[in-house]
Amino acid sequence: MNYSIKSNLLFASLLVLIFIMSCNKDESSETLRKYRLAKITLIFKYSTEPDTSISRLFYTNTGLLHKIETNRELTAECSYSDGKLVKLSIFDENHVETNYRSYSWSGNVITIEYSDIRDYKSIIHLNSDGEVILAESFYKIDGEWIKESYFNYEWDNGNLLKLESYQLRDEYKAKSPAKKSNNPIFTNLSTEQVCFSLRSPAARLEYNKVYEMKYTFDDKFNPYADFQYSQISHYPVSHSKNNILTFTLSHFYEDGSSRDEVIRYSYQYNQKLYPENITEYDPQYENPILIRMEYEE
Repeated sequence: MNYSIKSNLLFASLLVLIFIMSCNKDESSETLRKYRLAKITLIFKYSTEPDTSISRLFYTNTGLLHKIETNRELTAECSYSDGKLVKLSIFDENHVETNYRSYSWSGNVITIEYSDIRDYKSIIHLNSDGEVILAESFYKIDGEWIKESYFNYEWDNGNLLKLESYQLRDEYKAKSPAKKSNNPIFTNLSTEQVCFSLRSPAARLEYNKVYEMKYTFDDKFNPYADFQYSQISHYPVSHSKNNILTFTLSHFYEDGSSRDEVIRYSYQYNQKLYPENITEYDPQYENPILIRMEYEE
């Protein structure tokens, strides 16, 4: 994963906060949070000049996350109905809406559709604690919704222990040139469109496990964990009640081989035992990524 993608992942991970907060109590009854994230700074030191990404978070008077502003001239805003997220909009520097996601809720199932990717949707399944247990991605082919990939989640005491990713096997696809999202935030993420047509009936489709993530944690407060989790994200800090210490990413290939990567985190905590300074150590890069979190009361 290169640094430009990681920079985009910062903003994408912050968007997850909107989904997290959308699962809270009805907005009219939710009490104002007394301690919450206000600003996140990431510093990528991969050249002579560090690349700094800053995001500021703004809330409604009932504590729901309303807006994220970045120093990259991008803004995310969300709309709620009965305290649940129904739309997430991305605006450019002129406050022109460039993309949006819409959300439909049915019990513990959320269907997400994307303005910039036609004939594509995600379906998210939550357990009774509001944790994701299954996330699926679908493309519409010849009028039929076909599952192209899915993720399984395993939780323990509020922490994500394992994530498994499965994709439709290549022999079932007749590939055509990919059409990427025109959204600069999502271009390098899971919403990149892969166009294909089926070579076999949908009833006979098979899937390969392509990667697995396993996590370990500290015992301190994760600032995102005040809010229930409700949307797939590969950015680990947004998943669990405690802070990630390590995650092992295992890649699986069709020839039967595999490869592991281990990324580690260290923390400095404030007096309330929330992380204030985070360092990410990725063995692919010479310099670590520095993350600073600021809070408001």
